[in-house]
Amino acid sequence: MPDLVLWLDADDASTITDSGDDGDVDLWSDKSGQGNHATETTSGSQPAIVVAGINNRTAIGFDGSNDGLDVADDATLNTGGPYSSKTLMMAFRTGNDVIGRQVLYEQGGGTRGISFYIFNGELYLNGWNLAETVWGPSFVNAVVTANTTYVATFIIDQASGTVEGFLDGTSIGSVSGISFLNSHGQNAHSDDRDRLFRSIPTTHSN
Repeated sequence: MPDLVLWLDADDASTITDSGDDGDVDLWSDKSGQGNHATETTSGSQPAIVVAGINNRTAIGFDGSNDGLDVADDATLNTGGPYSSKTLMMAFRTGNDVIGRQVLYEQGGGTRGISFYIFNGELYLNGWNLAETVWGPSFVNAVVTANTTYVATFIIDQASGTVEGFLDGTSIGSVSGISFLNSHGQNAHSDDRDRLFRSIPTTHSN
């Protein structure tokens, strides 16, 4: 895959580090070759390895309390913009709660960024750049149900001036008026609700 900058694959055991030998993840290694590894050093906040978690494949499970993983700032991900395009894809399984707000993935902050989150029974895929070439917040959303597996894809494309979201390969909408996504600090993060992740591939173009 060209321009791949982050690929977290829970089904590849060689990428999962369980230093405490307790079934929890302290390092999820990036397969893109860019070194954008996901980490959590606090033992009580480390997500769990879940065998046969998604479609009989290993997944990473978050406990709904305080589990999370962080990916450090890097020019390939967020601090090297402006980015003319970005594509993010995530395979996940919802937990029992799809009503309370829960962040699946986020990078950036109040001025520029990207987020995937669930709220009131819907998945939101969102991007924004509120300085420079101002656009957003621009989001697409779709209904999700509890204890269900999904693949979400979000594409930011400055050339076409759109963002578009997909759920299980079907478009859930697009928004026009998009331009570049500029550099943004505040590292990438997968957060702390009851759900499972299997794979997070991310690409970009400057």
